Amino acid sequence: MAAGKIALEENIKLTGIILAAGFSKRAKAFKPLLKYNGKSFLQNIAEKLLPFCNEIIVVTGFNREKIRQELNKQNLGAKIKEVYNRNFSKGMFSSLKAALNAAGRFEWALYHFVDQPFLSMEFYASFINEIDSNYNWIQPEYNSIKGHPILFDKKTANLILNAKDSVNLRELTNVSEIKKKYWNSNFKETIKDVNFPEDLDF
Repeated sequence: MAAGKIALEENIKLTGIILAAGFSKRAKAFKPLLKYNGKSFLQNIAEKLLPFCNEIIVVTGFNREKIRQELNKQNLGAKIKEVYNRNFSKGMFSSLKAALNAAGRFEWALYHFVDQPFLSMEFYASFINEIDSNYNWIQPEYNSIKGHPILFDKKTANLILNAKDSVNLRELTNVSEIKKKYWNSNFKETIKDVNFPEDLDF
């Protein structure tokens, strides 16, 4: 194992963050509750993150009550925490900050959009094994295209928390003190999401 690489079995403190606060306007449907393999997008992602995360924060905004009902119905356990972002209309960055403000103690965060329910358990195990103390930010690539979700450390989290809501995450973290690692993965699903109705045909 390369110096700085952290093995999955070392059980780092990992917080999962699922953004489910937006209006889903482009998809013309409420994405967190859309179905994939017979389960909601949200349930698909949360169930796969549970074995790897110490806690999972689901950030809500629009249709908050519907998501709370879904979480209660699925009874996913005590690791799941719903956090309401009153400023969700300001965009994803404000929701990310809301999650980090509510998080417990963690070393790394896994930042996940709710419209990527297709990722496999194999992906998460492989991705988390890419955590490396020589870096602050780890992002998958497929065919040289940068994808999601993203792993970032506590240093990056503090940078995010101290920034204005209007800041672009990419610009904020594109500074010399944030060391980024791009993982050349074989998981095409990292570059697939659901933004428009035609993307629902999977």
